[in-house]
Parts: sequence; C-alpha cells; structure tokens
Amino acid sequence: MKQFELLEGTTKVLLVSVDRFTKRLLENNTRGYNKSNIHFYDDYISLSAPLDGVGVHNTLVLTKKECEEFFNLSETMRGYYSYILEEYYIPLYEEWVRKDERYNIKQKLDEVMK
Repeated sequence: MKQFELLEGTTKVLLVSVDRFTKRLLENNTRGYNKSNIHFYDDYISLSAPLDGVGVHNTLVLTKKECEEFFNLSETMRGYYSYILEEYYIPLYEEWVRKDERYNIKQKLDEVMK
C-alpha cells in the first residue's frame, strides 16, 4: 500500500470515497472549531477529520485513482477538488444552510411563543 503523509493530530490514515470526503469537508467547514485545511499532493488530497463526524481525527485520504473511477475522467487533484466543490459540496452546503435557517427560525418562534 502506498504511504500517505499522516497529518498533525491524527494517528491513522483512512482511504475514503468522494461522497465521504465531501461530507467530512462540510462538517469540517461548518463546525466552527478544530478546522483543518485541505492538503494537496500529486496523487491524493487529505483532510484531518473524524471519520463519522465525531470523535478522534484521522487523516482522510481521497486518491486520484478513486477520483478517476468516480468521475470517469483524468484530471489533476486540484481539478477533481473543483469538481467535488461544484457538483457535491456546494449543494450539501446549501442544504445545510437551509436546515440551519429553519432551526434558527424555529428557535425564534419558540422564544416568541413562550
């Protein structure tokens, strides 16, 4: 198996799918604390995040091979990342914003109704 760089604060590397990487990226960017940057390499990108949204951070790795199979095209890792953002991340983020707005409106209504 290829060696991947272990990110600071993590103890193991986990290979993930495009879908799982995108969901962990959204959680990383919206939780407001312990945020991690994306790390780009020639044949993979990585992120320090809990695998299932809570708990210990792992180095989550999305490989070029996984992206080639998923998107059925050949691109650089930055190119794949832009596809991920445009096609998967932005719709997930928009959904998260709508849920957050509904939650805030419900909270305000609950306060008014007390």
